[in-house]
Amino acid sequence: MYEQRQEPLPQSQWSLEDAVRVLHRNGLQPKSLSKLHGGIEFQVYSAQNSGGQATVIKYPSERWVYNDNDWGIDRFQLLRQERDLLRFAGERGIPVPEIIAYFDPPDGPEVLVLEQINVDGTLPSDAEIGETVRRLHRLSPPTLHTVAQGTQIPSFKVAELTVRRLNVIERLTENLRWKPTVEELDRLLAPINTDTRLLHMDLRPANYLCRRNRLMGLIDWSNALIAAPMLELARIAEYGGLSPAFATGYELKSDDCGTRSRNRHSLSIVYRCNALCTVFGTVWTPRSS
Repeated sequence: MYEQRQEPLPQSQWSLEDAVRVLHRNGLQPKSLSKLHGGIEFQVYSAQNSGGQATVIKYPSERWVYNDNDWGIDRFQLLRQERDLLRFAGERGIPVPEIIAYFDPPDGPEVLVLEQINVDGTLPSDAEIGETVRRLHRLSPPTLHTVAQGTQIPSFKVAELTVRRLNVIERLTENLRWKPTVEELDRLLAPINTDTRLLHMDLRPANYLCRRNRLMGLIDWSNALIAAPMLELARIAEYGGLSPAFATGYELKSDDCGTRSRNRHSLSIVYRCNALCTVFGTVWTPRSS
């Protein structure tokens, strides 16, 4: 059975000039603009303000995300979440860029202005990543609903996401022999509903700002969830990052190889399925008849 989707909402489109106009109206005069990395969510530019400070400007070129993997996601909500979680993490000692300003005009794109952290292409050690993730997971979580999770419990949300992406494969191939139900996965994933913490859920080199092999900033909190830390560890394992050095930094205990390790293995299988569905849905082209 294929899920029913709401019709896409009308889109407004914004350019760099629109974002700069928002900054000008609020007293900022960015100079020497140059494009940095970006993705399907935001446009990202480097700039200098009138005082010579290097900054990063993030804004969406459209408000709504509509694709097979994410349908009806509000980029404004994602940008506000980035602001809120950067502030939350930074105030508690997690390395993140400093927030300089946030603007939400009624007639233009919302714009986030951040400190620009100079990077040199190096990567942090797995031990440092493990130690940083451990400190994040020991924090009491913020009182907010993340965009990815909404008001749902984590097990149901991850189950729903997985089945939704399997539905995409079923629709594209018409040859999916079996898929679990949301209810079956929800029961399997029940352990992630206890001892919930803030999880970044996208810990990979593209989201590490590093200098001299030290982690200076952790960015891109769009996938954040409030769930048990084992879910994040499963995602890191799916990325291939759960190394002995990471385990040392995270202070994983030797007795963590029992039930929790088996739970992580099951979760990493779920996330590998998610990743394969995402890639397949992006690159698959139907055969011509």
